[in-house]
Amino acid sequence: MKIGHLLSLLLIGVFACREQAPKLPNPASKAEIFQTYLDELAQKAQFNGNVLVAENGKVVFKAATGLNSAKGDSLTLQSQFRLASVSKQFTCMAIMTLQEKGLLEYDDAVQKHIPEWPYEATIRNLMHHTSGTPSYESLFDEKWKPELEADDPARSMNGNEHMVSMMVQHKPDVYFEPGEKYRYSNAAYVLLATIVARVSGQPFERYLRENVFLPAGMNDTYVFSPLREDPLKNRVYGFRTSLDGKNRLDNDYHFLNPVAGDGGIYSTLDDLFAWNKALYAEKVATRATIETAFTPAILNNQDTSWYGFGWGIRSNEEWGKRVSHSGGWVGFSTYIERMLDHEHCIIVLTNNSALNVSEVVAGLRSILKDGTYELPKISAAEELTPVLLNEGIDAARAKLATLKEDSLHYAIVEWQFNYKGYQLLEDGKKEEALAIFTINTENFPESANVWDSQGDAYKALGDTVAASASFKKAKELSDQSE
Repeated sequence: MKIGHLLSLLLIGVFACREQAPKLPNPASKAEIFQTYLDELAQKAQFNGNVLVAENGKVVFKAATGLNSAKGDSLTLQSQFRLASVSKQFTCMAIMTLQEKGLLEYDDAVQKHIPEWPYEATIRNLMHHTSGTPSYESLFDEKWKPELEADDPARSMNGNEHMVSMMVQHKPDVYFEPGEKYRYSNAAYVLLATIVARVSGQPFERYLRENVFLPAGMNDTYVFSPLREDPLKNRVYGFRTSLDGKNRLDNDYHFLNPVAGDGGIYSTLDDLFAWNKALYAEKVATRATIETAFTPAILNNQDTSWYGFGWGIRSNEEWGKRVSHSGGWVGFSTYIERMLDHEHCIIVLTNNSALNVSEVVAGLRSILKDGTYELPKISAAEELTPVLLNEGIDAARAKLATLKEDSLHYAIVEWQFNYKGYQLLEDGKKEEALAIFTINTENFPESANVWDSQGDAYKALGDTVAASASFKKAKELSDQSE
């Protein structure tokens, strides 16, 4: 699975165990504990971004930590981050406002508003990720100027209507019949944004600003596109550390950036908290409409999904009902969580290609609960990759053995190794990518995804026989899991 696509699917990652950190001496306030936690993360190079925590409806902590870009400028509390898939809740809200106006219904067929669309599904299916819509990312990877790199401006696509026309032209196979199962779909949300534009008669970005952002008090929030100028005076730029660990590199542009609906919104901590308050105050939609967003889908077999309209939905005795969403695209990893029974809210925005946002959130949630936290484990994938590039495969394997022995401090996480492998592949480091993917197959032999990734590396190296064997293994494991 490709890097950007992988991140866009990370809806609340696996929470690793953490190193216990002591309580601060009394009478430390929660704000002081939050700040100490972020300071410790920053000292270990485990956090770069902005954080807001609200308790019982009131902000108890807000901070900006780290760099605005690879150039080294500092973040501020006014910094505007790319929200990635956190944008999806706003796309759904645009649809919901049109429903309240009587301009569409959730059970309208997509073809009612996009007549040329070749697949059957309803608007509700799109919002619930139950449409089976094929991936537009894979289609564009294969069919749209594939000879150019993903960060080459000459490869830039032309926005949402371009996605629709490509899907209509090539008609990739659907994954399943509508309502059959849940499968996260960015294409579904680009379709929703296209419906908003066609039904309202306004560009998607203008409709959102006039009907969602401004009513919610989100004055510094915009749908950004490289196809037009937007007033992002405090725009943040994504970056990453080079794979050899020696430099900061831009990680901000991708040829798919012009689409909107599945991502593309830039916002600030204060605007996102204003959004949180606006949902309680019914500033954008009625209570009944908002409750529909927080109601999970019912599949054809009557099983209940965990996803509503642009929100993941969880409940437990400790926190009550929680709605949340994460996002990841280019260098940005983001998260918002609303604990509805307590009016708590956690917002985390990062721009340094972070792999540990879910673990950072777990620490914030723990402080909110009782003033204690545990530091996240260090990513073994992050530690291993520079050794692989600077010292070779044998040294990397020796390093991995050492990290495995120190399981208290280091975490071996499948998707993190996969992510690094694709970064290596995109940087032309094919042998090193194969080494990372092979390590992943050794650590997670029952995962279809790791074998599929190994197949991609073999294919890039021109070893079609080995690639075929890896893909065959991936398919066998995938079939067994269904």
